Amino acid sequence: MKKVLILAAVALLTVVGCQNDIENPSVKPVEKATLKASLEQPVAATRTSLDGELSVLWSAGDQIAVVGSSAPENAVVYDLVAGEGTDAGVFEGDAIADALKAAVYPASYFDTESMGEANNGTFYLPVVIPDVQEGVVGNMPNNANLAVAVGDGSLEFKNVMGLLKLQLFGLSERPIKFIQIAANEPLAGKAVVTASGNEPSLEFTGNTTKVITVTLPENTVISADEANPTVVYAVVPVNAFAAGLSVSLTTDQTPAYLSLNRTLVENTIVRSTIQEMPAAEVRFMFTKERLANTYILEPNASMEIGPFRPDGKLIGHVKSAGYGKPRYYTQINGQAPSISISTYANYCKVTAGEYKGDYILEARDADETILWDWIIWITDTPKDVTLKDGKTILLDRNIGAVCAYPKDTVVAFSENWGLRFQFGRKDPVFNPSTNKIETSVEVGTLDYVVHHPAAFIQPLDTTLAEHQQWFGDWLWEGTKNLWAGNEKTIWDPCPAGYRVPEGGSSSFWATIDFKSNVLKEWDGNSTEDAAGYFDNLKGYWFNVTTDATQPFFMPRGSYASGNDGKYYTGGWYWCRNDVAMQGGYYRGRMFYMSYYTNTGNSVTNSSNGNRATGGFVRCQKIVTE
Repeated sequence: MKKVLILAAVALLTVVGCQNDIENPSVKPVEKATLKASLEQPVAATRTSLDGELSVLWSAGDQIAVVGSSAPENAVVYDLVAGEGTDAGVFEGDAIADALKAAVYPASYFDTESMGEANNGTFYLPVVIPDVQEGVVGNMPNNANLAVAVGDGSLEFKNVMGLLKLQLFGLSERPIKFIQIAANEPLAGKAVVTASGNEPSLEFTGNTTKVITVTLPENTVISADEANPTVVYAVVPVNAFAAGLSVSLTTDQTPAYLSLNRTLVENTIVRSTIQEMPAAEVRFMFTKERLANTYILEPNASMEIGPFRPDGKLIGHVKSAGYGKPRYYTQINGQAPSISISTYANYCKVTAGEYKGDYILEARDADETILWDWIIWITDTPKDVTLKDGKTILLDRNIGAVCAYPKDTVVAFSENWGLRFQFGRKDPVFNPSTNKIETSVEVGTLDYVVHHPAAFIQPLDTTLAEHQQWFGDWLWEGTKNLWAGNEKTIWDPCPAGYRVPEGGSSSFWATIDFKSNVLKEWDGNSTEDAAGYFDNLKGYWFNVTTDATQPFFMPRGSYASGNDGKYYTGGWYWCRNDVAMQGGYYRGRMFYMSYYTNTGNSVTNSSNGNRATGGFVRCQKIVTE
C-alpha cells in the first residue's frame, strides 16, 4: 500500500472455484476466495498527503491477515494479485466460511502466537508492533502502518496509529543511517487491537519497548537548508506523550550520534493524522568511539554527554532537566568534587569543579526511573603504561583514582584506590553495608541493576541447594559473564578505548612474575622506605614496564565483601575472565595482593573471587592488530 495515512475501504467477494475432477472423492480441494479492495479517498484536503496528490495506492507484495468470527485466532494471509499501483486491488487467499470477518494490515503484524477473540461483532486482534521501521525519506515507512477492518460484506480499513513527521536540517549535508525515537510510554511490542467497525483502539500487553528505530536507505543525507529540511516519518501509537519525544540520529559513515536542539512541542499523536514536528537543527555529535560508562574529565573542564548506552542505543526519553548528580565519592580529604550540569533537549553539558573525585551522573525519565548512569571521573588525564611484553597497555591508575602514584600527594593514601565493582557490573559500589539486598529472580537481573545502580546485591545462602549455582554471585543467572567476549560489552565500566583487563593462564597477570619484580612497598610516608608491617602497607611497585623511569604501582586498599558488604583490607583486582563453578561458588578471575607478617608479601596472579565481591579495576587499552 502506498504509505498515506488515510482510510481505505475494502469490498469482499467470494469466488466459487471450478469442480476438481479427481479420483479420490474424500479429498476436498481448498476453496480460494478473493478480496476486491477499493480505497476510500478523503472528502476534503484537511489531512496532509505524503505524495501531494491525496491518493492511496496498493503496492506489490501487500498482504493482509484475515480471520473469521468463529476462529479469530487463526489468520489466513491474502496476497495482492491485481491492482498494483491503483486504488482498486484484488487479494487472494483460502476461503473463510464466516460471514463476519476482520482483517489486519500488514499481515506480518498479526500475532500468530496469541489467541484472538470475537464477541458480538467486536474483534480483539493480537498484534506485534516491531521496534524497527523501514523508513523512506519524504514518505511513510514501508509496511509499518497498522490498519484493521471489520465487516460482513465489505471491509473498511481504519488506521490504528498516527504519524510523526520529522523535519531535519544541519549546518551542512550529513549522511544518516537511522533515527531513534524515545518516549516515556511504550512505542512497540505486543498489543491487542479492539476493532468493531468504529474507531479502533490499541492496548499494549507485554514485551514493550520505549524506543523505536527508523532505518533509512543508503546515501540518505540531512539537508543543509532550513527552508527545505529532510522529511522523515515514523508510525507512532496514539497517545498523549506528556514528556514529549526524544529524537537522535546515526551517521552512515564514521559512526556518530547526533541530537536535536528541541523536542516535539505538540506531542499528542491522534489516530489517522500526522503530527508535525517543527523543523529541528541537528547540531551536536557524539562519536561511537567515545561512548562509554565512564567519562574522564579534567578539573575545570567541560564535556557533553548524550542519552546513549556504550553501543549507541538510545537509553530512552530523558525528562526535562532529567540529568542529575545524586551522589559522589570524595577521594581527597576536605576537597569534595563538584560538577555543574546544563541540560538540553536530549543531552547535557557537564562542567567539573577544581577538585578531583568521582560523580555519578544519572538520567531519569518523567517517572523518576533511572534510565542509565555514568561515572564522571574528575582527574588529570591518566597515562598509558606499556608492560614489558610490548603489547599490554594499562592505565596508570585504577578506575576512579585521582592520582597514579602515592608520591603525587600525601593528603590521603586512598586517593590511589579508586572505585570498586561487583563482577560484571558497570556501576561502582557505594556504601555496600547499607545498600545491600539479597539476589532473587527479580533483583539479580540486568534490568534491576540499571534502574537501581546503587544496590549492592548479595548472593544467596548455600543452604538453598536448588540455587547453589548463584552462591557467590549477585546475578541470578550465575552462568553469565557480562564482561566477556572479543568486544567490549555495554556493562564494561572502563573509559572509551579501554576495557576490563584479560585474565587466565595466557594473560599478562600470569606471564609476568610479579613476585620477583617487587621493588618496594610503600608505607604511606615515603616512596623510598620499604614497609615491614601489615598496618601501614599501602601498595606495591612493580618493575614490569618498558620504561624504567615509570614503574607500575598497585595500591592494596580494601575490598567490599559480598557476604556482609563491609570493607576488608586487601588488594583485589578484577579480570574479565570467569573461572566457572568451584566449591559451590561461582567465581571470577582476580589479581590479588596481600601482606602477612609471618610469611611476607603475597602476590597472586590467578586468584578466584566471589562475583559479589567489590574489587578494583585497572583498565587495559584495546589494541587492534
